[in-house]
Amino acid sequence: MKKLRSQSGMTLTEMLCALVVLMLISSLLAVGVRFAVQTYRTSMADSQAQMLCSTVTTAIADKLRYCSGVTSAGGKVFIKDIGSVESDEQGSFFQVDEDTGQIVMQSDSEKKQLLGAKSYPRGLKIRELSVEFSNTDRRFAVSFDVTDTAGTVLASSCFDVRCINDVTNSGTPGGGSGTESGGTDAPTTGR
Repeated sequence: MKKLRSQSGMTLTEMLCALVVLMLISSLLAVGVRFAVQTYRTSMADSQAQMLCSTVTTAIADKLRYCSGVTSAGGKVFIKDIGSVESDEQGSFFQVDEDTGQIVMQSDSEKKQLLGAKSYPRGLKIRELSVEFSNTDRRFAVSFDVTDTAGTVLASSCFDVRCINDVTNSGTPGGGSGTESGGTDAPTTGR
């Protein structure tokens, strides 16, 4: 009987206490990892939305800056690398495909995408696209939102583009040399 008591080892109570401490540590670790993964996914979604917003802003600005035959009444406009594009009922040359959320333009024979499908990561979509033209100062005012699959707005952009084609040295429409400089204002993006 003396031999059993003199042996070193853990009692049942010590073993249960060690298991409880181990379970508490592992549950805290699991909660921490879950929170880190959620933060990472949110950060990546915001980053991808900002990148898409910047890409769309640049693509639209490049197309509108060099288009010709623009009037405030809408109709047809010639856009570089696309051809003649028809405006929709609201006078916009760019439309958003409701299914995919991608920007398309209706040319003479077909619909053409402004950007490829790979430009829209993880189900991000363009919503509330607005393109308005002011005939007096030859500027396009463009705004749009980037949303996720749940419809949450992740980024927005609102900018102006000066149409430099169809402008003569005096600044009046007429298909001149296009000497006025065009540009875009910095897009406003954010959550």
